[in-house]
Amino acid sequence: MKFYQYLLLTGFWVSMLVGCSQEESIVPTISGNMIIRVSDAGMVNSDNKTASRAVTNDVYNTIFEENDAIGLFAVNDATNEVLDDFNNVKVEYANGMWNSTLRYDNTQGGLTYYAYYPYQDGVTIDLDKEDVFEALVTGWNPESMDQSTKEGYAGADLMTSKATKVVKEASGQYALQLDLTHRMALSVMIAPETEYEFTDSELNKIPYIIRGGEVAFTINNAAIQPYEAVSGEYRMIVKPATSRTIVGMQDDKQYTIPAVVTEGKYKRFLLGGGKSKVTHNLQVGDFYCSDGRIVAASKEAPEDCIGVVYYVGNVRPSALYEDLTDNSGKVVATATEENDVLLQNYPSCVHGLVCAVTSANATAVSRFCSSGKYDYPVKVKDFFLDAKYLYVGAGKTWVPEYLLGYNNTVILQELAKDDASGSDAMFPNRDNYEEAYPAPIVTTGWFCPSFGDFKVMFDNQSALTASLDKGGFEKLWSNPAGADETAETYAGYWTSTVRGKGYMVGARNNNGTFAYYMEKDTKVSSGYFRFALAF
Repeated sequence: MKFYQYLLLTGFWVSMLVGCSQEESIVPTISGNMIIRVSDAGMVNSDNKTASRAVTNDVYNTIFEENDAIGLFAVNDATNEVLDDFNNVKVEYANGMWNSTLRYDNTQGGLTYYAYYPYQDGVTIDLDKEDVFEALVTGWNPESMDQSTKEGYAGADLMTSKATKVVKEASGQYALQLDLTHRMALSVMIAPETEYEFTDSELNKIPYIIRGGEVAFTINNAAIQPYEAVSGEYRMIVKPATSRTIVGMQDDKQYTIPAVVTEGKYKRFLLGGGKSKVTHNLQVGDFYCSDGRIVAASKEAPEDCIGVVYYVGNVRPSALYEDLTDNSGKVVATATEENDVLLQNYPSCVHGLVCAVTSANATAVSRFCSSGKYDYPVKVKDFFLDAKYLYVGAGKTWVPEYLLGYNNTVILQELAKDDASGSDAMFPNRDNYEEAYPAPIVTTGWFCPSFGDFKVMFDNQSALTASLDKGGFEKLWSNPAGADETAETYAGYWTSTVRGKGYMVGARNNNGTFAYYMEKDTKVSSGYFRFALAF
């Protein structure tokens, strides 16, 4: 057999099949071109069960991507020498194929082909060894590599192949099949997680799953950077059959794993038992914790409680409403999935709403913004925010009671980018509160409730007060700074509902009656910020 340098690029067609026969690809016929097909033989479970094709392809096999490269050798069987022009040839993956400049000619004796991935300059093979890649495998140290990205993880996954047979296909082209085998091992660390199964089946349509913080790993006291391909699942390529202790640190918990995995195999380790399920009857008054845990209102208040549930159910505007009207029945907005920013940004937050355990500005009341002349409704239209989001403003004597707190907060944050907005005081207060009471990643984070949100809190005061009392938290409408509630300037809680030029709506407890505040502009008025979140 002879190899000639050939200037036309030839596709190295890739088939990532595991345990399946290779189907012949339809390719342009150019006489003498050689096609090389590469397959990943796949990782095998440490219990010797071959991983399923779906799991292996999507989860544990290396998926070749643009600019990946393999190294290729050809050895003359008669002389047991590497061909000069075929010594660690770099073959790159580009535009969906592996590109080469090789042409096949069937006139000489046999050749043996050796390939490895990923390509490196200076790699040699030792033909006196049973494993010609012995030196490469021995010197490979994946634990020291940064595997935290997809590229880094794939680059640590050393694979090799040996092939001796070239087959002439019906197209007239010659094909060489290279079956790469994994020379390292794979440890998969599954962080603990808890899935809530709510007694109301409607709440389980989108699972509510909480996890701890990020897990930091060391191997024999040296840090390793694994690949977190999906949340809570850490994959690390490691040296095979090597005695090691992997330690995972998550928050204040330590997990010690004596992980020994043999070559070409993977093993999953469940930290702290892995996934658990909790059955819970979600109710108004339940305690909501900093890690996303939910504790029944009948229990003692947990130390890490950051809020209390005030609404149960899907709060996406597009799920709650269709046409939104004013007090005369006039349609002022229509809820769609496209303008539902809660759905767009946090599609998993469909289980309920939580009010904060305290006001953000508990020591002094604060005006909403520094500009009493900023015309919110006009600016909403000027910046086309009424087309992008749901916008329902208040009238002179009417305030909408829709649950639009997150939606409204996003609109106000867009307006805060405008230099003329007066630099809303709500956002510094929210940022400070977030620092003091961080919201878990399974939530929207803290937002300013709408007038309708506060109406729901007011209607549920009995249950909320009982829970807040248990934890020694600030009661709703308790006026912690002792403001003059009889003054015309007192707004109660600031809402995210807009009225008009320089006016924001306040939500008051007027001697046991829920009432709005719209008497004076926000520059001279005062109120508290009591934030909320959706989960």
